Amino acid sequence: HHIQPFYLSPYSPDFNPIERLWQHLKGHFMADFLTSDGVALTDRLLTSLQALLDQPRTVSSVCSLPNLNRK
Repeated sequence: HHIQPFYLSPYSPDFNPIERLWQHLKGHFMADFLTSDGVALTDRLLTSLQALLDQPRTVSSVCSLPNLNRK
């Protein structure tokens, strides 16, 4: 078992795939959306997440960490 721990600082958004996914979601699906209606926000978010589920290559690309330097 060649497992080597990789320790991160307590908050490392650059190394957290979900942070990168949220950034993509906000930039591509939510950037032009403004509402004070919680239902409309929820609907837009669900529609956006469904669109991402239909784009597995995009999700994989956004969540990849190609610049991670492991020793």
